[in-house]
Amino acid sequence: MSEIDARPTPLLTRIAQAVVLLTFLMCVAFVLVVATEARQDLSIDQVLVFLILPSVAALSLGGVLRSSPQTSVKVALLLMAIGASVLIAESALIVLIAVHDGRVGAAPPAWDDTRPMFQRLVELRTAGEQAYPTVPGNILVGQDLTFPTDSGPIHPLAPALGDHTAVLCAEGGTPVTYAADRFGFNNPDDVWELATVDVALVGDSYTQGVCVEEPHQVASLLRDHWTVLNLGARGAGPFQELAILREYGAPKQPSVTAWIYYEGNDLSDMGQESSSTWLRQYLDPDHRQELISKQGFIAAGFRPWLDSLVEKQSFASDAARPRLGDRLRNVYRLVHLRRLVGFGVLSPWYEPDLETLIEVLERARRDTASWGGRFMVVYVPAHRRYTTRLGETFAGRVGIREYAEENDIPFVDLDSAFKSVADPLSLWLVPGGHLDRDGYAIAARTLRDAIEARPVN
Repeated sequence: MSEIDARPTPLLTRIAQAVVLLTFLMCVAFVLVVATEARQDLSIDQVLVFLILPSVAALSLGGVLRSSPQTSVKVALLLMAIGASVLIAESALIVLIAVHDGRVGAAPPAWDDTRPMFQRLVELRTAGEQAYPTVPGNILVGQDLTFPTDSGPIHPLAPALGDHTAVLCAEGGTPVTYAADRFGFNNPDDVWELATVDVALVGDSYTQGVCVEEPHQVASLLRDHWTVLNLGARGAGPFQELAILREYGAPKQPSVTAWIYYEGNDLSDMGQESSSTWLRQYLDPDHRQELISKQGFIAAGFRPWLDSLVEKQSFASDAARPRLGDRLRNVYRLVHLRRLVGFGVLSPWYEPDLETLIEVLERARRDTASWGGRFMVVYVPAHRRYTTRLGETFAGRVGIREYAEENDIPFVDLDSAFKSVADPLSLWLVPGGHLDRDGYAIAARTLRDAIEARPVN
């Protein structure tokens, strides 16, 4: 007879029953919260996983609590073994990803275009062209870059050096460049000679045009109908986008401001930006750095800093990567295991604290309204939305839609548009990367229809 089959000691029995009872209570609480607090209708598979399975588990554990001490010990050991195995698997994935991110014995993923970008820069410079990289907004914030002026230091916001060839991306290995306008954005420079523009696009890399050639980018496709100011900056989060709109968009008083929200990283980018005092100042409607009038100072400081990046062929972006502590805090949420098996956010009622994001969006909406413009939110889904088999992929979608509806803000849902395609995954250049030509064409057509639904003044 094994030790477990023998009658366990009272202490071991109490510990085992405590483990079973705790698991039983967790299952019951889970079912109750799902049944009463779910913020969306549950699909059949969600009902199975979020209601039926935990209910069956709770009933089974309730039976175990009334069974013999030997059964309680066996079940408790099984529960602890399962829990430990899951945590070990999640921890192992975190370590593997950390090693991969550190480039230790691993090639970069297909969507990481850093190396081919800098290789293209070297080629262009060798051929005598004055080319510079576009700099992700999270690098500008992470390094807290400042340039001196005659009225004090300023923080740059533009994604590239103005009036030069900007290497935008090289996703999948094919470099894409653009002729940067006078401030470094991806526009024909003569847009700055106009008194006003019809449409301003505010957002991150999807807005800037990563990673297709200029004729296939959203801004280019919309220029067939209106004058468009593209204020996209790869790696920018909501605070930077608000600042860019205030500094560069407001002077042109666009009739329509399309805020292009990317669910893949806008919330996490905002988490980094929230610790930046100078960015948070843009929540004050009167705050400006007057960057347009200080372009000479920006160029003088930007040029040598960009040259140093080209020389070492690196953005020195380690500061922008998740810290080990951040990764460890995700262990209990099983972030990587859920992603591996196609499981979305941990529970169907979970929504993050969107208060700060809504505050930023509301400030941008009021800025736009101050010159009589119209504000709209464009929701861009991530590639992972279409590989997730169960549950919601990214938190925040419900709250953002509710904010838009409550404030009569047009909500342009590209997820619905992409689902009209037989295989939405075919709309990305590479998994986890950016849209291809067809994807951008659908995005531009959907946005154009939304703008035309309420004609530009």
